[in-house]
Amino acid sequence: MQKVIPLMTVDEVAKYLKLHPLTVRRLARENKIPCFKLGRQWRAKRELLDRWLEEKSMENVRRAAGE
Repeated sequence: MQKVIPLMTVDEVAKYLKLHPLTVRRLARENKIPCFKLGRQWRAKRELLDRWLEEKSMENVRRAAGE
């Protein structure tokens, strides 16, 4: 049995990150968030977004600590 990987739409990512959908699309185009194109639409895996959020928050903690 194949494992189904849940993919999020731009609207779902926007709601999850509390951003406007146009902001999500812009960040995706600029390769600033972990999204990819599936046909003509942007998609994201929630686990990759969660990992990206964790990495970004740790970068901010290190920056604030002066590292």
